[in-house]
Amino acid sequence: MLKRPENPLHRRAIYLLQNTIWSILPLQGGEGKSAKRPPAKFTWRRYTQRRAHLEDLERWFTDHSVGGLGIICGEISQLTVIEFDDAAHYQRFSRQFPELLDTYTVLSANRKLPHLYYHTSFNTENTESTFGSIRSQGKYVVAAGTQIGDRQYE
Repeated sequence: MLKRPENPLHRRAIYLLQNTIWSILPLQGGEGKSAKRPPAKFTWRRYTQRRAHLEDLERWFTDHSVGGLGIICGEISQLTVIEFDDAAHYQRFSRQFPELLDTYTVLSANRKLPHLYYHTSFNTENTESTFGSIRSQGKYVVAAGTQIGDRQYE
């Protein structure tokens, strides 16, 4: 039987692995532009084809400097995420599509703007726009609980 990890981020990774269908990956966390990226020399694309196992998590938290978690979007996780980068665009979206707001939502670390998570059985096109982005196949998002600088995704 595995011992309960002391690291709260490691416990969060185990929780996500055991209680969601999402495919997860480690992120560097911390400061700077690389905070939202996987650790150096970590090949994350394999987790677009298969979900991690508990043994993978043990290796991640032993072999890599893990300061955050990501969730892989698309077919493997049956997940599409809309990330808003502008509060006015989110307000407009919420007025126009109030029925789409009843979903799991993560607030970004810096500006506390919403990232709306949708269970999808199909892939959508990845899109970058002035409102933000739509993330699906081959993309990942930063998971709640990840610390970027002195702020946290919630």
